[in-house]
Amino acid sequence: SQTWSAAAPGDPCGLNTVAPYGVNPVFNPSNAANAKALCQKLMGIGGAATFYAPGSIQPSGTSALWFVNAVGNPNVKPEDATTYTAGFVFQPRWEHPLLAGFSTSVDWYRILIKGMIAPEPGDAVYRACLSPESNPTFDVANEACQRIIRNPSTGGATAANVSYINAGFAKLSGVDVTFDWKLGIYRYEVANDILLLSTDINGFGFFQNAGATRHQGLDASIGYTKDRWHLGLSYSYLDATFRNALKLSSDSPAANAAGNIFVHPGDTLPLMPKSRITLTGEYLVAKAWRAGADLRMQSGMYLAGDQSNQEPKLPGYTTLDLHSSYAVSENWELFGEIENLFDRRYYTYGVFTE
Repeated sequence: SQTWSAAAPGDPCGLNTVAPYGVNPVFNPSNAANAKALCQKLMGIGGAATFYAPGSIQPSGTSALWFVNAVGNPNVKPEDATTYTAGFVFQPRWEHPLLAGFSTSVDWYRILIKGMIAPEPGDAVYRACLSPESNPTFDVANEACQRIIRNPSTGGATAANVSYINAGFAKLSGVDVTFDWKLGIYRYEVANDILLLSTDINGFGFFQNAGATRHQGLDASIGYTKDRWHLGLSYSYLDATFRNALKLSSDSPAANAAGNIFVHPGDTLPLMPKSRITLTGEYLVAKAWRAGADLRMQSGMYLAGDQSNQEPKLPGYTTLDLHSSYAVSENWELFGEIENLFDRRYYTYGVFTE
């Protein structure tokens, strides 16, 4: 499988890296020259000449993103997990129309995992390649170096081949609290919200705390059943906004010459549609057979990178789904679904990039 990998010390082959095993002599005074020579071999002559050319734009020294290609490992051992859970469900029989649909559950859990299986991080491959402890002769034929892929034209970090390993011990614990009601109103404030922002290098980005944000809205639903028919209507409203004035890097056409946009309090967070509506109709064809349809509507939303709300939104859309189910027995049910019956083309994600 292929995913993104992030490295806190930046690209170890970049001149700005803070990696103690990288090519920056400030942080690797003993072996920076050896590491750079090895990086040049990984890039090839053309790629190295471009990457290290005078005046070339170097990657950030504190963060880097590249692909990791995760492959199987026949020597990995099974995880050993121990799970503890406890909880309760409260479902009163209140008759008041505003309270009749209320129920709540509280679940406590604790999971202890030994030998947790996870892909090794991409920077671990670079560390094994560039460190004298694991590659004392700085040999490009070293097993770890053979798993590093650099762009032969630009020299940039492209991918690293990693494997699954038993990464160590993990402990997960917490409490899940669930409230169910026919009408829910919520509001929560997030301090130091985290956003993925662009850089001036295509395909690269970094995470940044982006001040405070507010998410508020409501979820409402109503149902009606008569004879063989059931009708339902649900509506969700979300108002997700920035609460601070911010200067953020962006590839948006609205960015200034320095690649920055300016966010004002009250601007809407990207990829957050304000309204979602679902209209459901279902018919009991026979005692065990149901068939129905769902009409789904969603409003437009701003593209990722348009935190300042200066560009047109992704358009909203409407789709129609069909579903049917047949209860073979008390414990078995067959079902089928057709999503987007009319094959409508619509967009669920959009981002500004170079």
